[in-house]
Amino acid sequence: MNHPSHEQLVDFLDGELTEPLQFEIEQHVKSCDECGAIVNSWRGVRSQLAAWKLAERAPVRATTGRAALQQNLLRIAAAIALLVTGYALARISSPAQPDMNQFRTELAQQIRGELRSELQTELATFAESYVTEQRAQQQAFVQTVHELDAGWLAALGRLRNDIETVAVRTQEEFARLASSAP
Repeated sequence: MNHPSHEQLVDFLDGELTEPLQFEIEQHVKSCDECGAIVNSWRGVRSQLAAWKLAERAPVRATTGRAALQQNLLRIAAAIALLVTGYALARISSPAQPDMNQFRTELAQQIRGELRSELQTELATFAESYVTEQRAQQQAFVQTVHELDAGWLAALGRLRNDIETVAVRTQEEFARLASSAP
């Protein structure tokens, strides 16, 4: 069996596991010095906390000034002492420090993945806007060509009319000259 998690060890101490798992962890704790030390440490802390009794309190009397300040400071100091003790016990019973090289490698991989994803999104957005802009430019070019074609066709139509007019007048002039000739 691998080392049980801290949660499993706490459930083991509280007797909250199924019988087979409770038995399996009990056997592990007996054979594993590391887990046995953790469980024994926690049992010691629990027994110390269970044996700890608050002293009888004197009747509460109104305190003012310096006595009230001292009581408040004493309460704050007791709270800080409990916090420090809890933190120290947690640090002592916590597993070994994580491998920082592995953490850096995993973090670098995660950052690379996120950057790659963001880059792909930006590239897709750029490509989409580029295609949209190219289509708009193509449509504007086609529209301009159509307008130029229409202009040329109109100019050619007017030129044809002018040439036909000149041809008709020239023919009329030749006819007039031919009829007036001696």
